[in-house]
Amino acid sequence: METDRKDRQFKPVRLPRGILQFKLEKEGYETAYFSSSNPSLKLYNSPVEFGWSLEPINIQPQGSIPPGMTYIQGGRLYPCSDWRRR
Repeated sequence: METDRKDRQFKPVRLPRGILQFKLEKEGYETAYFSSSNPSLKLYNSPVEFGWSLEPINIQPQGSIPPGMTYIQGGRLYPCSDWRRR
């Protein structure tokens, strides 16, 4: 679901380094949660440029998620390490 661009912009704030959990609430939409390290690509403050970006966080209209279910946003998988190496 796409929203107006100005709805997705926030006033800059200082955040502590480490793992942070966020709760997004907006009238008429389901509450969304996500976790991210800081700095990170998801917070648009990574010190390293990879040449790609993550999908934006989408919130779902109220009542669109069946009771007892959790919405999982799809997207690309970007592995952070090669688990096959030993």
